[in-house]
Amino acid sequence: KTQASNADVLVMYGKTELRAGNVEDAVFYFKEAVKKAPESMETLYFLGVALRESGSLDGARKIFEEILRKNPDHVSSQLELARIHAATGGLAKAQEYCERADKKSREVKDMSTQFDAHRLLASIALKRDDLGGYKKELELTIQINPDDEAALLDLAAVEDKLGHAEAALNYLDKFHGRGKNFTPAFYVAYLELLLKAEQGPRAKEVAIEAVEHHADDPSLMLLRGRTLEATGESFAAREVYEAVVVAHPQIGETYLRLGRVKRADRDFEGAISTLKTGAEKVENNTPLLKELVAVYVEIRDHNSATATLEEILQRDPKDSETRFQLAKLLQARGYTED
Repeated sequence: KTQASNADVLVMYGKTELRAGNVEDAVFYFKEAVKKAPESMETLYFLGVALRESGSLDGARKIFEEILRKNPDHVSSQLELARIHAATGGLAKAQEYCERADKKSREVKDMSTQFDAHRLLASIALKRDDLGGYKKELELTIQINPDDEAALLDLAAVEDKLGHAEAALNYLDKFHGRGKNFTPAFYVAYLELLLKAEQGPRAKEVAIEAVEHHADDPSLMLLRGRTLEATGESFAAREVYEAVVVAHPQIGETYLRLGRVKRADRDFEGAISTLKTGAEKVENNTPLLKELVAVYVEIRDHNSATATLEEILQRDPKDSETRFQLAKLLQARGYTED
């Protein structure tokens, strides 16, 4: 009894370390607990989990297989083996373990395990590039737990990828209508689909709500600006983008969108200034330089356009699109490219 009691304490320590991400310490405590209580399924199971988390997949696999020899219906171990086989390329074996876990969990009405099994089956289908199977498993996952936002976003994404943008938007519309607290990721996906469907006024409403709940999220602020552009409110969009530039000067897309809005409003000097500033501040500035070229060409500043194209090619000589554009520009000016 004392041995078992000591093992329980060690398991408690191990769980604490595992939750804290201290995987090696967790492995140590679980191994010590197994020494004191070698017949404890729970102790063996958590040792297997800790080993898997530490990257010792072969050691973890042996632990879970040992548990299943003792208890063939241990669904948690079946799912862990499915994860290990999926990670190491054994997709057929991973699917087999998932299906075994799903079957047993249905018998005992264990909805949580059913959910995990179908989530894993979805990931296996995705690894096989089976988008139809992926979609089917996600649908089953959501039937089990309609409140799982991550699964819903994955389902909407695959519907959109399959060319069913309307179905994808319908899923998110219904979810949003339930009035829950939504993550920034949900709002981003929802707003992208609304904009794609050219539902500017609706997108504007959702963007206002999103920013109210997640005021510091720059991706939502950018989408707020895009919804204003979609409803023809370019001046308001400019104000939003300018606020994002001040708060998050490292985001290249903001300068790009602000520059385009100014260009569309024929504020060419402002567009050039914004794009140049962005090119100086962000690491991957090629899209900004290409937009700058477009502004120079529009105002017929061919010298600046040529210099900027040459700057892009200095960084990436294999950029065939830029090389072709430079050749055309030089030809129009009566030059030939070296």
